Amino acid sequence: MCDKLIKAILVKLFRKVRQGLLENNRVTKYIVYAIGEIILVVVGILIAVTINNANEAVKTERVETQTLIEIKTSLQKNLDEVLKMKKAHGEQIEIFDRLLKHLKANHPYHDSLDMYFGRFYNYYTPLFDYAPYETLKSRGVELIQNDTVKNEIINVYEKVIYRITDGLGKFEDENNAGLIMPFFAKHFEIYNAIPSKVRPNDYQALKGKNEYKNILSILKAVRTFGVHICGTSKEQIQKTIDLISIEIEQRQD
Repeated sequence: MCDKLIKAILVKLFRKVRQGLLENNRVTKYIVYAIGEIILVVVGILIAVTINNANEAVKTERVETQTLIEIKTSLQKNLDEVLKMKKAHGEQIEIFDRLLKHLKANHPYHDSLDMYFGRFYNYYTPLFDYAPYETLKSRGVELIQNDTVKNEIINVYEKVIYRITDGLGKFEDENNAGLIMPFFAKHFEIYNAIPSKVRPNDYQALKGKNEYKNILSILKAVRTFGVHICGTSKEQIQKTIDLISIEIEQRQD
């Protein structure tokens, strides 16, 4: 729109000059002014193109800044999920430790154990937010001009979070379906859904099964690994959030 306006003004101006020169039969000056008209129109167009490019650059930067803000919000949500997962795993490790100690000490059954038995087949599944990252990919990751920030964002979503969902998460699903639930269905019953309370069909028989103790030990090891993964993931996600925050602040100054 700017180039059209400038061009129109220049053309109108030179038409008046040209008309005056022709009326006075000043051919040489007309030619000079004609050349000048062409030069000024070209200059006007170049100025308009420069303005348009500057406007587009501003628009692109606004989109980039908004995208960074959305990704930062997304990562903060994902960080909360990682912290919840770490806490849940830590609580389960304590429960499995108590059960193992109770069984190894040959203590009798008590219904206070039912809340612990109920945690046998549960594991925390984080609900990660991917929407802003998917939007970035649709717009093109090149939208992020700072290579360090761009690479950190890609790393967090493609590796850090992926390691939790498609690494630990898939193992949890397969382990639960192939080992935990079949054993649970055979040896336990759920008599209260919320909160989950579970009692063994035969506590004395269960207490004598090394298989159950081994499963508890496996679960404890998996949750311990989960706590470790959550710890390193927390650091990497927080690092990316901090980098994005700095980038946004610099743009707003």
